[in-house]
Amino acid sequence: MKKIGILIASVLIISACTATDTLSRKEKDVAYQTYVTDNKLGSVKHISTFSMRNWQSLTNKFLLLSTSHKRQFLLQTKGQCFDLEYAQSLIMHQAVPSRLSINFDAIAIASYPKSKCYIKHIYPITKPQAKALRAIGKPVEEDKVKHS
Repeated sequence: MKKIGILIASVLIISACTATDTLSRKEKDVAYQTYVTDNKLGSVKHISTFSMRNWQSLTNKFLLLSTSHKRQFLLQTKGQCFDLEYAQSLIMHQAVPSRLSINFDAIAIASYPKSKCYIKHIYPITKPQAKALRAIGKPVEEDKVKHS
């Protein structure tokens, strides 16, 4: 009985999460690329002294990373990274252990560890930019609209 309750709760949570998006995956990819262009985010070739603290997938092509030094980055993969937006854990394939580089390093999800997604771009971002990126494709809160 307990397992059925957990299963029902999981389905409801997943349904609620998917119902909150207002853009398709393709539209989100375009919106993230547009954000990068409009905000003139510069790509770096690598992150030195890299130690991942946290991550959040945005789509199968874009994800946010936080490092141990409280730095934040937007990563873009070279292609679609299968099931990235639903992944629970991330595997980093790094040529150098304390460094994350474009073109040489890749990510994978635990369910498909051999399916590498090579990193195309690494964009350093600020906390407000990370917040803005997370908001893309989400409905605008009614309170904010009413008070504007």
